[in-house]
This record gives sequence, structure tokens and C-alpha cells, in this order.
Amino acid sequence: MIRPTLPLLRLGKFALVGLVNTAISLLVIALLLRAGFGDYPANIAGYACGLVNSFAMNRRFTFQRAGTASVSEASRFLLAVGISYAANLAVLALARALGLSGSLFAHLPAMAIYTVTFYLISSCYVFREGRP
Repeated sequence: MIRPTLPLLRLGKFALVGLVNTAISLLVIALLLRAGFGDYPANIAGYACGLVNSFAMNRRFTFQRAGTASVSEASRFLLAVGISYAANLAVLALARALGLSGSLFAHLPAMAIYTVTFYLISSCYVFREGRP
């Protein structure tokens, strides 16, 4: 029997948490776009709604951290979110420049770059093994 290695299992868990957060974010974005909000306010609100859930689920479920989160861990998490969100906004700006303003097609590639960037930073910095 072949057992998945820890990084593959962790990547699967991260993907599952990401699907939940993506669904929450996309739902909020779609609702706000439909209500007449612009791309940027809708995008900010969508990501804000998934932030607390992402930290809690990734901390406990994906990276299996027990106990209470430290301030430094939360700070590293927020830094990872900030960097990933900046990458998201860069892709969103490019999509808008290509004429996709006001469309979910502008947000999908932006979400993808956010996810890849966030996983890499989370694995290597925020929840790195051996870090208290």
C-alpha cells in the first residue's frame, strides 16, 4: 500500500480549506458585484470574509498546530495574506486592463495566484515545521 507523503497530504488539506474559502470569497464577490459594488470593494470584502476561517482551519486542520495561536504566528499569517493579496490585486489589475472589468473572469486568475502564493508562504514561513 502506498501512503501519501506528508507534503502531499498537507497540500490536499490546504486545497480543501482553500475550496471552502474560495467558495465564501467568490459568493461574497458575486453578491456585491450584483449589488453594484465595484471590483475592488467586492474583492476586499470577499477576501476579508475568508480570512478568519482560513487562519483557524489551516492552523488546526492543514498544519496541525495545537494550543492557542501566538501573536507572532498571527502576524506571520497576516504578512502572508498581505503578500498574497498584493499578487491577487496585480493580476486583477491586469485582467481589468485586458477588458474584464466587472466580471468573475477577472477574479478567477487573481484567486489562483493568491492561492499558490499563500500556500508557499504558509508552508515555508507561517506554519513551518519546527517553528513553535
